Amino acid sequence: MLAGLCEGAIMTCCTTLIGDYWSGARRARYLGLQTVVATLSATAFVALGGVLGASGWRTPFWMYAVAAPLAVPMALKLWQPTPRRGPAAGGRLAKLPWRHLAAPCLVTLFGGVVFYALIVELSSVLTGVGVTATRTIGAVSAVMSLATAAGAAGFSRLSGRTPRILLPVEFGLAAVGLLLVFATASPVVITVGAVFTGFGTGMLLPTC
Repeated sequence: MLAGLCEGAIMTCCTTLIGDYWSGARRARYLGLQTVVATLSATAFVALGGVLGASGWRTPFWMYAVAAPLAVPMALKLWQPTPRRGPAAGGRLAKLPWRHLAAPCLVTLFGGVVFYALIVELSSVLTGVGVTATRTIGAVSAVMSLATAAGAAGFSRLSGRTPRILLPVEFGLAAVGLLLVFATASPVVITVGAVFTGFGTGMLLPTC
């Protein structure tokens, strides 16, 4: 639970910094790059975790130690962005337009559920159809991560399209993948469904 909270805080801080550092097409490019790097890293760590898991379920958690050395370059390279606008009169920040933010926040929340649903449950799904080897489960998870990275890489080329066009396509791809996973007991078809879902959510994450 604590690891999940820390990961959520890190992702929030990184996305906020991207929003503060850049704007326009450059911001879209870095948001896509963030997803690509995150998913490629997940691919490597999931595959490695599958191999390490053969010696015990606790062993893969040692990979979190890789994050410790990253604190040094982050402390040296990150900078505090200059605020574009000062606070409102009286030193108070302007009120957030919650009515306008409600719809984007709900879409983002639902998109997050779709994004993580199969990531969290894929190992259970594979185990349920008779796949118990941690290496195989890790390999299928890595394939899904690669599909997610491919979707995120494609986002930078499609970022000029409006969310009204992108979101139905992205949710549609994820839905097709999830339906394939739900409707079969074949590990091969499950892998195909995971690829569809991963590609769709790879585009969805930077869009949201």
